[in-house]
Amino acid sequence: MRLQLILTLTAVTCISTVRAEDPRRDGPVDQVFSRQGTLTGTEGADVLTVHVSGASMKAPFKWELTIRNGAGKVVYQVERDDTRINESFGDRGYVPQCSEYLECKARYYFHDLPEGIFAGLKPTTAAWKLDGLQLKNLQDTAGAHLREQHVLAEKVSAAIAQMVSILSAPPFHVLEVPVSPVQSAAPMIWVPAVGEFVPFYRE
Repeated sequence: MRLQLILTLTAVTCISTVRAEDPRRDGPVDQVFSRQGTLTGTEGADVLTVHVSGASMKAPFKWELTIRNGAGKVVYQVERDDTRINESFGDRGYVPQCSEYLECKARYYFHDLPEGIFAGLKPTTAAWKLDGLQLKNLQDTAGAHLREQHVLAEKVSAAIAQMVSILSAPPFHVLEVPVSPVQSAAPMIWVPAVGEFVPFYRE
């Protein structure tokens, strides 16, 4: 079951979006996509930056997501090496609305990937359904993540309680980071109690 969120459009300012590479050009690939808006709810705008790089369009790509808060502090960062999925861009249906390797690879990295991440800047107006199973999922998912971060037990309890409150009272912002065109990491929300993004649901 995939996460289903009803999103409403909010103003998002594109502060620097580099035009996507021609998928048939030769030479190294180095693209930066950046937008600002609200994810953490802290003072000032958060800045989301996606940096895509590769030796060429046919070589495996690496990419990095960095999120800075209004004070310029890095509050989230992840790096991906997509060597494992590189050949899959030639598979029919792996990326929607395209038909061949270079076209599909360009569409994913220069459109679908950054836009999927930037979608988190649009708040959801639907409360997350927290029935017994979903609440257990949240407790297990968030709890495991926070314990891995060596968060004290009392803070884990406070963070989970705050997450329940946030998810029950929209609007709130959800960050989903793609793993591939067909998979995303667990959805996350910003939790002030611990000052970080915490996942709240795993399939």
